[in-house]
This record gives sequence, structure tokens and C-alpha cells, in this order.
Amino acid sequence: YLVTLTVTTNNGCQSSITKSITVYTLPEANFVAQPVCQGAAMKFVNASAIGAGTMTYDWNFAGQGASTAKDPSFTFSGFGTFNVTMIATSNFGCKDTIVRDVTVHPNPVASFTVNPACIGDESFFVNTSSVATGSVDQYYWNFGDTTFSGLRNPSHRYAYPGSFSATLRVITNNGC
Repeated sequence: YLVTLTVTTNNGCQSSITKSITVYTLPEANFVAQPVCQGAAMKFVNASAIGAGTMTYDWNFAGQGASTAKDPSFTFSGFGTFNVTMIATSNFGCKDTIVRDVTVHPNPVASFTVNPACIGDESFFVNTSSVATGSVDQYYWNFGDTTFSGLRNPSHRYAYPGSFSATLRVITNNGC
């Protein structure tokens, strides 16, 4: 653009100057990220745009780390909601900032109790699993004798004496 400044004194004397000014395109910072489970890397998809030129990026992952990658991945410590900041900077130094909350779901803690039993008696497995937020919705039991169950609190009758290593795997409503 051409910009002209004209100055007039109270006596009517004038002076003018014309200069050229360039106005650059402002970038539009944008990104998306899907929730993840605790301990998993979150993938950030950069959706920033600019009318003309190129951009660089500065990411801040809630004070836990940083990146200059276009589409970074980051593993947060802990779970909860985290504020992620991304600054898009054009090759002419124009900047746009976006701050978004991202979610890291907690992992469940699998736990159970079981009563000792005699051959032919039922062993009752009591699920004591927990998760900080959400709910435990799926249960995968392995009784250690090639039998399995998907019940929350199953019972099982062992066919022969011995020591069995029963395991429980649980999954939350968020897939953790």
C-alpha cells in the first residue's frame, strides 16, 4: 500500500511524504488431538493455514515439554485436562496463537480377591478394580487352567488341585 502523510502548519505551509508499506498475511493457528490413555503418546494434527508464505510452529505441552515439529506427538505425565499452546509464525514474522484443552484418561488399576477352595468347591473372584475417573466396563479373566470369563465377579470350580495364577485385565469406558 502507498501511504501519504501531509503536514500543514498554521501558516498554510505544507510538506508531504509517501511511503510504501507491505501488509503480510496473518497465519491462522489450529490443531486437533484425540484423547488418549495415560502413558500413551498423543498425536497432534496441525490444521493451521496461511494465504501466502510458509509457517513455523512452537508448541507448549502444558509446561511439560515443547516442540517445533509440524505434527508432534507428546506423552503427558499423569492424567487430566492439559492446556496446549501452539504458535504459528509466518516467514514474515506474523503470529497467531491457539490454546486448546486436551484430555488424557486415567488407566485403571486391576485388582481382585479370591477365597481359597478345596477341590470341587467354587472359588469366588471379587473384582476390586478401580479407575480415578470414568468406569471399568470390561473384564477379562484367565483362571490359569485354560479357562476364561468375561464376568465382573465370576466364580470358578478348579478340576484338579494345584497352585494357579489367575489374572484379570480390565478396560475402562474410555478404552484404557
